Amino acid sequence: MKIVVAIKQVPDRDAPVRIAANAKWIEERDLQWAMNEPDAYALEEALQLKEKHGGEVIVLSAGPERVGSTIREALAKGADRAIHIVCDDLGARDALGVARLLPKPSSRRILTWC
Repeated sequence: MKIVVAIKQVPDRDAPVRIAANAKWIEERDLQWAMNEPDAYALEEALQLKEKHGGEVIVLSAGPERVGSTIREALAKGADRAIHIVCDDLGARDALGVARLLPKPSSRRILTWC
């Protein structure tokens, strides 16, 4: 059984979030980033299912290079592999726009972590 867990990197819960000058995204300078808390719960549940039934846990994340730290965290917690879709313009995309990145691997750089 293969279990894919989508994880997202978000500003740390205690980070002061400010709106960027263009008023379309947040100011990213000086922010600390962490794995989205519900995604961490989903990862933990997937790891428990793997332990109980066997299989493989694969984490999937889209975002800039900095997402690599969150992916490494997921691998350290026990995920077997990871897929990172490198995309620097997620702030300009809605959920559908991000989902459309998945079937077009040739249009984005994809890193696979083993």
